[in-house]
Amino acid sequence: MKRETSLPYRHTTRPRRSSPGRAHVIGGLSMTLIIALLLAVCLPLETSLAKKPTTDPDPPPVLYQIDFFNLPNNGYGLLVFDINNFGCVVGSYAELQDAGENQYGFVYDHPGYPDRVIDLNDLDYDENAGIPDGWQITHVWGINDLGDIVANLKRKDESNNLWRACAINMNVTPHQLIELNPDNIGMRDWVAGINLLGDIVVSYEDADGWFEAYLYNLYVPGLYDETEIPVALDLGRITYLSINDNREIAGQWYPDGPDEDRIVFRCQIDDDGVALPKETFPEIDSNYLSVSEINNKGVVLGKSIYYPGKGQKTVTACFRIYEKPEFLVLLDKTALGFPESINDQDDFITNYLIYHDQHGYLHPDELIDLTDSDDAADWFGSDFSSIYALNNRTTDDGFGQIAGVISNDGVKRGFVLTPRPPTD
Repeated sequence: MKRETSLPYRHTTRPRRSSPGRAHVIGGLSMTLIIALLLAVCLPLETSLAKKPTTDPDPPPVLYQIDFFNLPNNGYGLLVFDINNFGCVVGSYAELQDAGENQYGFVYDHPGYPDRVIDLNDLDYDENAGIPDGWQITHVWGINDLGDIVANLKRKDESNNLWRACAINMNVTPHQLIELNPDNIGMRDWVAGINLLGDIVVSYEDADGWFEAYLYNLYVPGLYDETEIPVALDLGRITYLSINDNREIAGQWYPDGPDEDRIVFRCQIDDDGVALPKETFPEIDSNYLSVSEINNKGVVLGKSIYYPGKGQKTVTACFRIYEKPEFLVLLDKTALGFPESINDQDDFITNYLIYHDQHGYLHPDELIDLTDSDDAADWFGSDFSSIYALNNRTTDDGFGQIAGVISNDGVKRGFVLTPRPPTD
């Protein structure tokens, strides 16, 4: 698992398009913006075999400004899962002393307004497409650049062993919630992500505890199946999935059963929703293997932990896959954390660090703008901070925005770090 939650390892997809900032997305977008975004997706892209970029000159130093946001119950149980390219953040928080049982999904889309957090259970939904009676929205795994959301539903009166995947169309009023597997009576469903085209990858658990992948489109129900249900993807037994805007999927595959080696794979989904043959990377040797995300260039981010043998030191590494895996090893594995997110410029973050090809690993503390005296004091006076989500760079000389959680004297707050342009 990436971190302690009541659900298995989440895998969200974070669509990556370089876009100017905006105040918020809730309440709808202009048709011009929607068309522009969709046209951008349809332009020819170099995707399937991602090529490692050439090294550019070092960019000027970049400083981050901090925007904190507040959750009920002093942020108890606060988790952040995703940020889109407009700075909108999604995640969950809990009732006091009940983090494992009653999580509430939220979206924060007003950077600079710390109390503008929206509980998705409180929205106005279509009477024919709302939250089912007796259920609540818990963990919100992903948000795309149109502001639409994928999440989990959980029964209020039962254990965490029964929950379902759903998607929320935020660009219609009243909003619409679509259950992605309403007839499932199994244990668990989870959502791997939503891309800019509205493609959603969902994993359903079968009776043997295996997860299989299904594909659904939020904007054109029935696009992949005329009965308007998710279509099965012939990928075998899989976990740790991610989908990008070009319908490329990455994850890990169990070819021989649960006790055998896992293999990282990457594949393309065609226009009919069919998974083309997998490209596999068995050379990633690992006793513990996980895939975090695939960006829009097809670069895959993940983590490998390998135990060479008795008396030998554990090898821990982040990896990026272009045509062949590239391992980026941090010697102090305790500080490495879990690789969380990669953007289209191939910057990535772990729980604690930012990686940039020109700078290597950096801690956010090195980049905080100290002229924000109050916010900087809160930051450096905190008990801990963790970073979980990264979006695209808005300029060539910086990093993308970063979202995460900070704790101070037992009070947890969410934050968005936004890079400021360098000054002369």
